[in-house]
Amino acid sequence: LLVEIAEALLKNISREEAFGKLEEVLTNLKAMAWALNFGGSASEELDQALLDAILRLAQQQDVELKGKVTRLTPCIPSREECLERGADPDDPPSILIDLPELCVVHKPPGWEVDSADVGSGLLLSEFLQRHFGAAEAPLVHCAEHQFGMVHRLDRVSSGLLLVGKTFQGFHFLGWQLNTGRLEREYIVLAHGWVDPALQIID
Repeated sequence: LLVEIAEALLKNISREEAFGKLEEVLTNLKAMAWALNFGGSASEELDQALLDAILRLAQQQDVELKGKVTRLTPCIPSREECLERGADPDDPPSILIDLPELCVVHKPPGWEVDSADVGSGLLLSEFLQRHFGAAEAPLVHCAEHQFGMVHRLDRVSSGLLLVGKTFQGFHFLGWQLNTGRLEREYIVLAHGWVDPALQIID
C-alpha cells in the first residue's frame, strides 16, 4: 500500500500543483521515504525517484528564495561573553567541510544549536551568519528554516553538525536522515568509576 501511495504521489507532482505549497509537498515526500525505508518496502528505483523529486522541488525553492534573503551580521562574542555562557573563547566553531549546497560544522561545548528552542549558549546560527553571505548560503540566514541545521547537539556537547546552505542541501541531508543513511555515534567521557548498577545519569 505504501509503495502505491508513493507512486501516486510522485505521478501527481507537478510544478503547477506544488506552487505555493512546496514545503508541504517536500515534507510529505521525506515522510514517505522514511516510511518506505522503515518498513523495508523501498526499492532502489522508488527510493531514487523520491530523492529526485525532493531535489527537483528543492531546486525550485532555491530559485524562489534567490535575492529575497538579507544577510544577518551578528557581532562576534567577546571573550567575557564566551566565558559567561560556558564556551571556550579559544575554541570557536569551525567549518570542516564546505560544499556548494551544504557544510559540516564542528560545534564545541557552550554553543547552542538554535534551530528550535534557544538556551543560554552562544548561538551557532550567528557563527554561520558571520561566516557565510546570504547569496552563498541563504538558509543560514532564515530562522523559519532552522538556519539550515537538520539536527541538534546539546549545548554542553561537542561534535559535527550538518547544515544545508541551500534548500537542495537541506532537503538532501533531511532525506538521508529520514532514510537511515546517516549514522550517529556518541562517545561519553566519564571521570572516576561508574557503579555498574547505575542505569540513568541525570
